[in-house]
Amino acid sequence: MDSLPPPLAFVVLLFGGWVNRQQHAVIDYLLEENRVLRAAHGLVRYVVFFVMKLKTRRVAMAGITHQPDETWMAQIARNLTAAGDGFLHGIRHVILDRDPLYTAAFRRLLRDCGVTPLVLPARSPNLNAFAERFVESVKCECLDRLVLLGEEHLRTAVREFVRHYHDERPHQGLGNELIAPQTTVIGTGQTMCCERLGGLLKFYYREARSGMGRVFAQDDVGVVDAFREKASATARGPRTFTM
Repeated sequence: MDSLPPPLAFVVLLFGGWVNRQQHAVIDYLLEENRVLRAAHGLVRYVVFFVMKLKTRRVAMAGITHQPDETWMAQIARNLTAAGDGFLHGIRHVILDRDPLYTAAFRRLLRDCGVTPLVLPARSPNLNAFAERFVESVKCECLDRLVLLGEEHLRTAVREFVRHYHDERPHQGLGNELIAPQTTVIGTGQTMCCERLGGLLKFYYREARSGMGRVFAQDDVGVVDAFREKASATARGPRTFTM
């Protein structure tokens, strides 16, 4: 790591994982180096710890720190496996690299909560394709384009990217669908743009016109299908349709 160049924003993927589409998740983290504009601190290196559910591609940021240690990792394990709202609650297996941060205590905490750690072979980045692709995305689409001025700036950038990643960014591996769309817009109105981080991340959609488009909540799948059928029938000609 001593040979790394000193850019203002630099992301390093440390390890890989393994692909399985059922009840499995992968734990990974990236290093974010940024030169804080304080002479007393100089170059500060942060660990951004994230977890991904491989079936849905949903990502959770488990923690950000510049001083990772066994105590911090143990608390991360407790948070992830907490009953009810833990991101790994109900997950049977989790994929780990051989990084020394994954201590015996960390793995034991996972096992005690019913999550079996699967340790990868050495030098096998191809076995963690989804996690590597996520790190490449956050690096190329966000962090490489910013001059980060401190931990709060890093947290804001990562948080906004994760929201964009879930709610607004199509994924080819999911048939170009969104991971967790907040709304479904059906309409032929003016093309609108939603921006994050000052326009660095953008999402385009069509505004719904009166009588031609409506906005539905994510759970209203049946209503959306009915509306699409009505719109198709209108295009073919007069036909009785009741919603």
